[in-house]
This record gives sequence, C-alpha cells and structure tokens, in this order.
Amino acid sequence: MAFNDFTDKLINDFSPGFQTKRDPSDLAIGAAQAGQNVLLSDGDKIKPIDGWELFGAADTSGTGITSATNFALSTGLEIPLRASGTIIEYYNEGTAAWENLSSGYTSGLRFDFTPFYDTTEFKDYIYFGNGTESYTRWNGAYTQLNGVLAGSETEVVVDNVLTERVHYSGTASSVTTTTLDIAISDWATDLWNDVFYVRITDGAQSGKISNITDSTATQITFDAIAGLSGTPTFEIRQVKFADSGTIRIGTTDVTYTSMDQDDRFAGCSGVIAAGDDTAVSQAVTEYPDNPRGNILFTLNERVYVAHDQEAALHITATGDATDFTFSATRAAGEGDLGVVPEGGGPIKGLGISEDKLVILKRNILKEFYFTRDELDLAQLDTLLEANGVGTEAPKSVFPVDNELYYASPEGGVKAVSRVPDINFVQALQIADPIRPTVNTASFDDAAGIFFDGRAFIAAKTTSSTPANDTVFVYNFQKKAWELPIVGLNASDFFVYDNDLYATSSQNVETYKLNTDSPTIKEGTTSFPIKCSWTSGNINFGQPANRKAFNMFYVEGYISSNTKITVILSFEHEGVYRELTGIIDGSNEDILLTSPGTGLLGVSPLGVDPLGSGSDEETKLNKFRVYLTTNEIPFYEHSVTFETDGIGQDWEILRAGPNAIGISQIDPSIKQSLV
Repeated sequence: MAFNDFTDKLINDFSPGFQTKRDPSDLAIGAAQAGQNVLLSDGDKIKPIDGWELFGAADTSGTGITSATNFALSTGLEIPLRASGTIIEYYNEGTAAWENLSSGYTSGLRFDFTPFYDTTEFKDYIYFGNGTESYTRWNGAYTQLNGVLAGSETEVVVDNVLTERVHYSGTASSVTTTTLDIAISDWATDLWNDVFYVRITDGAQSGKISNITDSTATQITFDAIAGLSGTPTFEIRQVKFADSGTIRIGTTDVTYTSMDQDDRFAGCSGVIAAGDDTAVSQAVTEYPDNPRGNILFTLNERVYVAHDQEAALHITATGDATDFTFSATRAAGEGDLGVVPEGGGPIKGLGISEDKLVILKRNILKEFYFTRDELDLAQLDTLLEANGVGTEAPKSVFPVDNELYYASPEGGVKAVSRVPDINFVQALQIADPIRPTVNTASFDDAAGIFFDGRAFIAAKTTSSTPANDTVFVYNFQKKAWELPIVGLNASDFFVYDNDLYATSSQNVETYKLNTDSPTIKEGTTSFPIKCSWTSGNINFGQPANRKAFNMFYVEGYISSNTKITVILSFEHEGVYRELTGIIDGSNEDILLTSPGTGLLGVSPLGVDPLGSGSDEETKLNKFRVYLTTNEIPFYEHSVTFETDGIGQDWEILRAGPNAIGISQIDPSIKQSLV
C-alpha cells in the first residue's frame, strides 16, 4: 500500500454524534469523543452552531432568570414572559423592551405558567404561581401612553384599548344614544352580548366605544354614547383590557372605571407623571383563596396545580380556571383534589401523553384523567415505578409528538412511550451513549424543550456548579447526541415568533438563538464562540498494528474570515505527540473559488441547528487541503477541528490520513512472560 492511498481512511459520515460511554478507541468512525458548540448538518457533516443575540437590554444586576414562557393568545399575539428576583416582566413589542408586569414576590422562586382560554368570556389568560404567593392570572393586555402624563389626570390616553380583529363592520340604518339598527338581519340574536363593544367609526362620535348589553337580529343595545345620531359607520370589536379595574403604568398601578373611547381609560385614580410611550399593561389579578402551586398545566379545559414540596394535585372545574371547589359528593364538571402518596416525596412535574395527564415524582409516574362520560370520574393509574424513574426538575418535562421527555435525577434524559401493539409503557434512557458525561452533570434545575427536530436540555456541568452552564442537544433525525452548547448558560427556553429563545441562569437577560453565524451579539458588540470537534481514537480496526502517515486530507466549506485549527493527536489523549495546522479561509491556493465569490447559502450547510432560518445568506467557499508532516508511527490517532473567532463559519465534509501499516512495533511496550 502506497503512502498516497487514502482509501477507507476518510471520515465521510459524522452522524454517530457525541459519544462518551465507550472507550475512545472503540467509537465508530465519525463519532466525537469531545468538543463543544458543533452540530450535525443535514448531510451528516459537522459545522459550528449558529450563535445567539441579546433580546432586550443587557442587565447584569440580578442573579438570573428562574422561569420563562411565551403566552400565545388565540388572536395570534405572542407575549414572552420571564421571572427573576422579585418581579415578572413581559416583552412589549411597542417599546421593544422587557416591562414590569408585577412585583413584590419572594426573591428567587421558580414560577410556572400555563395558558387558558375562557370560553365564557372568549378571552385568553395566562395563570402562574411560585408556590408561595397567590395564584395569579393576566389577560395579556398592553399598550403605550399616547402623550405625557403630569399626574392626577382622570383620563389616561393610550395608543389603543381594542384587539386587532374586527368581528363586524357596517353602516347603521338608525341609532339612539343606546341602540344601533341595521337594515337587514346579519347576525344571530344575543351574538354580541356582554363581551363585545361597538365602535363608532365616523361622524362626531368617531372613536367612541361602548359595551354591548343586548342584541337582536337587527339591533344592538349598549351603554349610552352621548350625542350619537345619524347613520354612522361602526365596528363590533373586543377590548383587550378588562371593562374596569387596574392598569400598570411603568411600575405604578392606576385604577379606572371604564373605557368610553378606543384610546383611553376613564375615571382614573392614582395617575402618576410619565413620559410619552411609557408601557401600559393590565394589572394582574390575584386569587389568594386558591391553591398556591409552582407546577401548573392546562388540559381539557381544566388547570392542574401542584407544588414541588407536596403530593397533592389541585384541579379546577371544567371551563373555569379560578374555581377549584367541589361538593362532598362531587358532581361532574366540578373541581377536584387528588393525592399521590405512592412513590414517596412530592410531585415534581406534570406533562401530557396520549391526551392524559402524566404526574411525575422522583420514583413513580402516574397517569391521571377523567372519564369521558356523564360521571366525569377521576382515574389515577401507575405508569412506571422504580428508583429514579421520574424527575426532580419540573422545567425539564416537555412533549415530543406523542412521547414525554424529561431529565432524570440520576442523570440523563428519558422518554416515556407506549410499546407498539402492546399495552405497555416504557421509559427509555436516551442519554446512554453519553452516560459518563451526564453522570457527572447535575439536572436538579434542568430545563428542556423540543424545537426544529432537536431536544435542548440545559443542565449544570457538575453538582457543584452554581447554575446551568451547559446545553445538551439531541438530534431526533440522526438519533444521535450532538456536542454540548457551552457559554449559553440557559435557565429556561421558549419559542416566540417561530424562533427559539433562552434565558440566562446568571443574569437578567434573554437571548434569541440562531443568528446565522457562530457569534454572540449584544447590541453592536460581538463576541466569539469557541467551537471544537474531536474524533474518537481511530485505529482503522487494527488496534495492535502500528501505522504511519505523512499527509492528512481535509475537505469542506469555509468563510474567508475563518481560520480552522487542526490538531492531530497521536495515541491516547495525544500522549505521544500532537501536531497543529491551520486551514485559512483566505488562502486562495486551497479554495475552489476565490474568497468572497463563494456559493450563497450553500446547501451542504444543511438545516439551521437552533432556529427556523434567516433571510441573510452565508458565503462559504469550497476548499481542499493536504496537511503534510514527516512520517509518524502510531497505533491510534484523533483529529480536532477548532475555531475561536467572531463569525468564523465552516463545514467539514470529510477528513483523514493516507495511513499505511508498518511492520515495526514499539519495543518499549514489550514485556516478557514468566
């Protein structure tokens, strides 16, 4: 065999992914034994992760965000929320900033959030709790001041108090100050009662709104609009704020009695001085008499509330997320109280599998549901019971299709699914290929999410690590683990506007992931992300035979600003020798196209790993290079690809040496038998 022969020596397929359970010399060709911030592309190749950018202002004053969610309303509006320290904030798209929603909470407690659509009011709410303060809800209403407030005003003018949707528009055939008629029947009797408003859209009373109290097929009745006359055009709309109550201007609560115009609150009290465009939101509503939990879940028109220090499960009545009451002889549709004594310890998570609630404790998983009949009877069945079969991290529980995933207390990630064609549930330990790594890690505050074909599980590198500092990534398409994301320090995840976001475990900051280059962006400042991939210890299936090579071939794509460090390590952990080379993206000698003229959005880059894509295209140039050296004898070798610069982008298609077997063996490792 000649030295110029690369046959069967190249790594062409990197899909085995990250593996640490087996000895590095036993890994499949293409597996990674170590590294960070490198993922698999669609073509079974490797590339750096896309980076992340700050979402909102930088804030290093706190100790980290404990919880976050995206409140997705039925109107299509999405509102990210996050909890840190003593406050809850929401993201106001108008101010493009995180704004104070509520404050005064016990510092550092973990919240949980769950959405609920009220079919009586036709309104969305999000319910939340931290297990100590009152069970609370918010309707998602926010806007901005339209003008400056001096303080003590009785009216507060804002941009808009209405939702976007126009349910009906037309022209009145006649009006009084309390009624409006149309010439031809165009809606059902009582259709608009109580939860809808009429808005006048022309004439002297244009912009006036009033709550509809009654409706026939051709007439609506509403609270008086003074001076209404003629045949004005009108709309039927909903207000996003409560008919009366409390709004929060900045961090101050202000009461109001009504909304009589589409851009203002009337009958206000407690108004403070505030600048134009200051954030205004509906104040939260507290329910101090209801159960106080920090694990919440909505399923089949009920809200389930648990506490991570209790074994009780509180359940609301059907259709009313504020009513936990039930009769001594419980009637169908009422609230309920369940207790899960089996398995010992408190409830640590709630999830869904096959349209049934799954209750997770450390050592047991229970399935809870109500019968779908007139009796509405509660049913509680054991799914799995064994030491450590469950979880201790409520935020780590997340669904993937019809399966339930979660971080287990002994380390790793489990999936609960039903065995096909058998009425049997099993828990699969999908983290087995990286068992030594997850055994060292701590999942006591783990958070997980499924997004774009991958599971992301934030954890601590070790049990002594104070906060989450690593994100484990599982690729469902490849059925393989990818290298961990290091440097993100994620405490929680949420999806907003079809993009993945993470909150910081160390600061009061939120990040949008998938920013199309391996770079961290904070405003106009960019920071590098260190990316590295190390192969297993490759011996070409002949661990006892010595080999040698004098060239190492690498082929891939590279941006002109990138310099890839290639490290060749000989013997275990490079104890014999290490050689280093550089692949320079500006070196025209190795490029198949000149720098700056590469393919736009070259297809081999594959699927975007952390998000849904970008309109900005990436320029990468195809390269081939032979890294040469003197002949070095070895039994096994590994290769590392590494970058640590801003926006350095690349993809490795294949790599390997022109290795041949040599007859000499290392005399220093010979030992005589006696």
